[in-house]
Amino acid sequence: MAPVWRAGWAFTSDISKPWEFQFGADYAPLWPTGFHGSPFFAINAHLREEVDFAAAMTVETGWAWRSEASRLLRAGVIYYNGKSNQFSYYRQHEEQIGVGLWYDF
Repeated sequence: MAPVWRAGWAFTSDISKPWEFQFGADYAPLWPTGFHGSPFFAINAHLREEVDFAAAMTVETGWAWRSEASRLLRAGVIYYNGKSNQFSYYRQHEEQIGVGLWYDF
């Protein structure tokens, strides 16, 4: 499991505020998995000052295959719940669910 955290500060405008924070953790196979693969999981929270630090949460889970060359193929589901990440609609609450195929090289 690899925890990650980040704090950001930026110049402000009429809408945006300066502070944002992100933190999360993920797990994916580190070594070649062969044909059978292995599960993966990731979770991330994003807090933005312009929406009073209301958390936006993203969760991904599914199955992953890592090659000998350290390439990673993942298939799974993704879930998002929080304020819109389309900043034109930053006050609107959204809930999204989807399926994905990701290739990390």
